[in-house]
Amino acid sequence: MKWRGLAIFLLIMSAKFFKPYVGTLYSSGLIDNKKVLILGASHYCTHSPNSKNNSKKFDCPVWEDCTSKKKRDSSIYDLCCPYYIVNGWYDKYPNISLRNSAAIEINNYLENEEEYPTYNNFTRFLIEIYNLPNPQYVWERVAFVNYVQFFLPDQDTPDLTETDIPFFEVFLEYFDELNPDIVIIWGTKITNHFHHTYIKPFVKRLERRENPYFWDMEYKGKQCTIINPYHPCNKRNYWSNNVEPFREALTTIL
Repeated sequence: MKWRGLAIFLLIMSAKFFKPYVGTLYSSGLIDNKKVLILGASHYCTHSPNSKNNSKKFDCPVWEDCTSKKKRDSSIYDLCCPYYIVNGWYDKYPNISLRNSAAIEINNYLENEEEYPTYNNFTRFLIEIYNLPNPQYVWERVAFVNYVQFFLPDQDTPDLTETDIPFFEVFLEYFDELNPDIVIIWGTKITNHFHHTYIKPFVKRLERRENPYFWDMEYKGKQCTIINPYHPCNKRNYWSNNVEPFREALTTIL
């Protein structure tokens, strides 16, 4: 039992990989000084020789290992990603690494909105309902990170189980670090994980309200409202078909 406990401890200690993107004005809040953390589901890589989604036509020699659902660790390739190497990005850009993927994606989105429809759907939604000036304004005032701590081999986040407890532990680290007032969680994969009994002992409170968009969380004396829309990737039109209920819910707390 001692060895098993040590193994679990080491797994949890090694689970954190991705650095959150934190807007330069995050501490000022997005609306009414409320700090907002956006929690996405996962990063993924499609540079597989067998992938139909390999739009960049690059066959990564380490793709299978980097995106292994069994190994669940992309960190070994943080500073030696073959795709980054062949494009010369390690030499061209300061502080570039796989662990900075959240910031890289958001900065790329702000340069070319149409290539990132998930970010654009969500950003344009916030701009419309709060009459904000532009995407730059939004992302300067929020933080963002994904829940799963390695690159997946495809766009579909799998159902999360007891094996994925370390991801919840990492989420609590982000929560402790960023101290958000509101957490917006994209999609139901993460909150489905929250329902499991093995998650509840890690926090004082984690409960869904009667309104299914809302959760209440308390951790280390900090209370927070979680709001959970469908994922803005708009798979099967879940996002676009449920925009109005999410608008109604969000505007009651932000």
